[in-house]
Amino acid sequence: MNYRPVSHILESSIIDMGSFQVKQPLPTQRVPQISPFLLLHHFGPIKVEPGFDPIDLGPHPHRGFEPVTFLYQGGIRHKDSLGNEGILEAGDIQWMTAGRGIIHSERASDFFMENGGTIEGIQLWVNLPSQNKMTQPNYQEIRKNDIPIINENKVTHRLVTGNWNGQNGIVNTFSPMIIIQTSILSGGKTHIPIPENFNACIYILSGKIILNDNFDYP
Repeated sequence: MNYRPVSHILESSIIDMGSFQVKQPLPTQRVPQISPFLLLHHFGPIKVEPGFDPIDLGPHPHRGFEPVTFLYQGGIRHKDSLGNEGILEAGDIQWMTAGRGIIHSERASDFFMENGGTIEGIQLWVNLPSQNKMTQPNYQEIRKNDIPIINENKVTHRLVTGNWNGQNGIVNTFSPMIIIQTSILSGGKTHIPIPENFNACIYILSGKIILNDNFDYP
């Protein structure tokens, strides 16, 4: 079996985002992007008392790319200039195509504000091809239970985008890509084929993995 070699190990910078901090492994000075991915922010896990909003991002614009939010814990309310308004819960995904321009705001959901708890998620910026930069803005909420699941021994994959293992992801994208959320129990092992013309990256949310049989990280 041929393995793709590891070319870079990116340590996360800590970025202040107003009332909270995020880990930012991408971009870095050495690796400005991993096309089509422009930026990754990992927020949390943050333990929050009732009545405090750790997100509280007021109206702000995006244009020319797709900000995607993967929520692992907590609850987030979204509102945008297209008139969309929705609630993300743990396991849900928000896929927003900014295109020619969109303004949106994000804050903790009312339930989370009332009850407190732990919040954690990732925001990933996906670049749009040059011919699609000015496309019509769009907003998609993907519910946890609608995401295709592929189970292996001690391994669970959630296929967000792309075609893999005979299944199609739930999100159609402007650029070809495969995004998989993978959970591995202790002792679990998996093999993920990657098309030769694709860039590849792994972000470890928590825990430790052995990659390519002999590369132990972190």
